[in-house]
Amino acid sequence: MKKTNFFAFWSVAIIILYFSACDSSSINKSIRIKDGEKVNRAISSVNGNIRIGNNCQISGDCRTVNGVIEVGQNSIVEDLQTVNGRVEVASNATVQDDISVVNGRVYIGKGASVRGNISTINGKIMLEGAQIGRDLETYNGNIRLSDASTILGSIRIKETSGKKQHDLIIEILEKSVVNGDIIVDDKNRKVMIYKSEDSEILGRVLNADVIEK
Repeated sequence: MKKTNFFAFWSVAIIILYFSACDSSSINKSIRIKDGEKVNRAISSVNGNIRIGNNCQISGDCRTVNGVIEVGQNSIVEDLQTVNGRVEVASNATVQDDISVVNGRVYIGKGASVRGNISTINGKIMLEGAQIGRDLETYNGNIRLSDASTILGSIRIKETSGKKQHDLIIEILEKSVVNGDIIVDDKNRKVMIYKSEDSEILGRVLNADVIEK
């Protein structure tokens, strides 16, 4: 898995985008990949959305500042990163690396898979019949698993530096499974886990309350 510092990347990436003449980069304009297209390069945008159609293959990372990333059905992509925008992955699509979002939500549809981690700052994570190969991490976002979603790793609520922290909710519903732990780094933060009777948490639960639904 890539170890690049997410925030350091964006400081450099914005400068690169403004001086790049590469077709894969866009400023103040959205990028749309048509159904069935194969793209052998990274795709980057500032103040624009990245929309990938159905049955596409992207051999490069997708990154945007102030924009949405949407991945269509049955498409295969690599790393997805956005600041001030959401990420939506449609049914049966595959993300071969990580998803990282600052100020935006993440939605992963039925039959889709993310082989790496999902991390958000100030954004909800929703899985609907999806599989995640590693961990879910968030600082300030609720998490919902439904329709037999599976996390092969753990869920972690990271500690924030601010004094005021709102309560968080984790829902594990409809035969969903967390194979690893659920860990809340700040023991003084209130995190409620609502779990249906047919769902499972196979690891430890630290600093959170579990309520059966």
